[in-house]
Amino acid sequence: MRCSAKLALVWALAIGLVAGCGGQASRPAAPTETPDVSPTSQITRPPSPTSTSSVPPLEGKVTLWVDWDPERMQTLIKAISGFKTRHPQVEFDISYYPTDQLKPAFEAAAAAHQGPSVIFGPSTWGRAFADQGWTRDLTPLLLPAQQSSIQPVVWGQVADSTRVIGLPLTLEGYVLYRNKSLAADPAASVADLVQTAQALRTEKGFGASLDFGFITSAPQLQTCGAELNTQAVLPFDEAQGECWLGLMQRLGQAGKPVFNSDQDRAQFLAGKSAWLIDSTLQLDQLAQALGVGDLAIDPWPVDGSSGRRLDGYVWSENAYLTASSSNADTEASWAFLAYLLAPETQAAMDDVEGARRVPSVVGVGLADPLLSQARAVLETSLPRPFPGDLNRLSGPLNTALRLVVGQAGDIRLATMLTLQEIEKASLATATPTTTSTPSPTATRTSVPSATSTSPPLSPTLTASPSVTASGP
Repeated sequence: MRCSAKLALVWALAIGLVAGCGGQASRPAAPTETPDVSPTSQITRPPSPTSTSSVPPLEGKVTLWVDWDPERMQTLIKAISGFKTRHPQVEFDISYYPTDQLKPAFEAAAAAHQGPSVIFGPSTWGRAFADQGWTRDLTPLLLPAQQSSIQPVVWGQVADSTRVIGLPLTLEGYVLYRNKSLAADPAASVADLVQTAQALRTEKGFGASLDFGFITSAPQLQTCGAELNTQAVLPFDEAQGECWLGLMQRLGQAGKPVFNSDQDRAQFLAGKSAWLIDSTLQLDQLAQALGVGDLAIDPWPVDGSSGRRLDGYVWSENAYLTASSSNADTEASWAFLAYLLAPETQAAMDDVEGARRVPSVVGVGLADPLLSQARAVLETSLPRPFPGDLNRLSGPLNTALRLVVGQAGDIRLATMLTLQEIEKASLATATPTTTSTPSPTATRTSVPSATSTSPPLSPTLTASPSVTASGP
């Protein structure tokens, strides 16, 4: 595991940090005695960043594990520099891990009661970390003003009914990008988007290549009135399923659909797609390729059939305060996290080229128009479900999307077979003591034959491994 030379040089020259490589010398040694990290241990709450009260100098070490690239590291350097002007006796030890190695490295260290005092990672990690006892519950530390400053849309990404498992650093999510040189105006409706894309396809040979994978398509269930209740045996009914697949099929007429790949992004970057559904993490890359003047983030268009807007998932990148550190290091680490949550810190961290992120707190002024557009969309987006909640749904829904969007399969039959597959998966994962009573719509003794002229669907709901759609 190697640390980027550019990254290490940036750290060393900027603020004299002890910058190490994950898995190398910077990994904390095993403690000689077990620190007091029980939930009842007393941690002195540090003053808020704006406090001027007289308190003893804050000491301790912030040991931080990250996977940030050099551009984002510049934002962290700015924050640490500002923090150290207030708390010069606090030390920092930062380790860099490649993205695919950060989580397993932390899991191995935490299981051995070692590791950092803070780790940055997506909100999808938080619940599992907390369940293992690897991170601290922040409930007794979080001030009311700090809690109220967090964007309400991501509160469920950092807290559940009994605990606060992390602090959100930034908002992230899926949005609708538009190439303004190909489509001058936002699409008010799905029909408008498809019509504009089809006209472009007639003129230039391409329209809008959209990804119909689960993560971008599942949020559109709410457009049809389904809340995607991941705890229910069936998360939606037949009418909602047919509405959803019909919507996806209509949207697929905008261009060549792709499924769980980056082909749509490649087309957009090449200037051969008018719209793109993608993560805000791609904002800088897209702006650099198209030019800031030609890139826009649009409000989601309205589906004419349901009268509701399309939508996307939103989540957060979180800071997790771990349970393996001494109280002194935990105090220093929490003070730093509180500093990161301050609006003025978040505003300063966003002002670095190549590292644009949407702030996680309310009231932060944004000079960048693309960030403002992204925030306006994400503030009303759907919170992303946690991975474990989606395991039994993603397979059947992905198959249905391939059949209906990629192969023009019969919508009604695909919906019924999809619900059957979800029900079987739900019953298979039920505990022995759990009795599941299928709803009336979930019980089906026969499958009617398709009345469509499209290719027949297998009763086991399978799609071709590769889907070929006509047109670019």
